[in-house]
Amino acid sequence: MPDGNCGFRAFAVELYNTKERYVDVKIKMLVQYLSNISMFYPCYGKGPLLKVFNPYSSEWFVSPECSRHATDTFGTPIVIYTAQSHLFLPLTTNTTLDCYVNFDLNIVKHSHYFV
Repeated sequence: MPDGNCGFRAFAVELYNTKERYVDVKIKMLVQYLSNISMFYPCYGKGPLLKVFNPYSSEWFVSPECSRHATDTFGTPIVIYTAQSHLFLPLTTNTTLDCYVNFDLNIVKHSHYFV
């Protein structure tokens, strides 16, 4: 579904075994971002990422910003595979997961995420 939420859907599949819960992923990322913006993310500014994390928006999952916040939100390392792959490690010790999940996201043609 080309609506900009493929990255969030990929996380929902890993976390909840269904892509339909991508809104839950966005809400958790929004809460984590707003709770820690002054400590960990002052350089990002609020505007653009608030649009991306809005549960009802179709703004694209962007990396490295969304990958950084997903890592902190879910307390697990995330690897993004592209021509220049990236590993993100959590900055916080807070976690919303009951168990450790390793996320490996792949990008196809610079625009679509999948697990």
